[in-house]
Amino acid sequence: MKLELFSQKLPGADYYKGYFAVFEGQDGSGKSTIIASVGEILQSKGYKVKIVPEFSSSLFGRYLLDSVSKDKFLRAQTQHPTFLTQVFAFFSDWMFLTEYEIIPALEAGMIVLKDRYTDSQVVCQIPTLLDEYNGEIGRLKQWFEEVTGINPVIPNRVFYIDVPEEVRITRIKNRNREFSEALADTVSGSDLRIFRERDFLYGVRMRDNKALYTTIRNTQSVSTSADLVVDRILRDTQDLTAKGKLRMEESAFVSVQEGTN
Repeated sequence: MKLELFSQKLPGADYYKGYFAVFEGQDGSGKSTIIASVGEILQSKGYKVKIVPEFSSSLFGRYLLDSVSKDKFLRAQTQHPTFLTQVFAFFSDWMFLTEYEIIPALEAGMIVLKDRYTDSQVVCQIPTLLDEYNGEIGRLKQWFEEVTGINPVIPNRVFYIDVPEEVRITRIKNRNREFSEALADTVSGSDLRIFRERDFLYGVRMRDNKALYTTIRNTQSVSTSADLVVDRILRDTQDLTAKGKLRMEESAFVSVQEGTN
């Protein structure tokens, strides 16, 4: 049975005055750097922008950030599988950000830039669940899609930030975060397996949602990648405005906090 909690009340991004862009991609793809650059460019053009990070400042978000500091894939740090518990923490934080950050910003006519959203709930969690629980991918995927089906906001555009595996691994080993990640400078065989399973699942999501996804090959300069994203967003907003579905407002650039990838 499908969950349709918000199906009548909140029909999707077109319901709001603003524009909702999501940035998906693997660890080390450069999402957060591109998001920050895109926000600055849009602000310089007079748009009101809000950057929403991967995790919130709520108790759920702080718990997840602490978990990431122990393992980049949030795998259990105990002898017994506990990742399923963390999956529900993800769902809770996802809904917290949706209700308290994303929806108010869209209602205010802002351009919202989100670091990972619904698709990452499926793509990033299933491989780790399989790794720890030896589940069956088809059933897990169906379960995740049922749960994420309560999502009250469908993005106007999803940007997939794509870089080769070897580049991602190098970036993971060399990146400098504000917190200490115990396994940041290592990429094990288990890590590679999870990366490749995520690649496969992202490919499935993009195949099933071709009209929603735009792939950005982030092997060029940050400014070039950001310009490509901005161009796509502006073309979308012009089209939506012409159709009477968008009413953008001008203001200063707004950012709630830095992302995590």
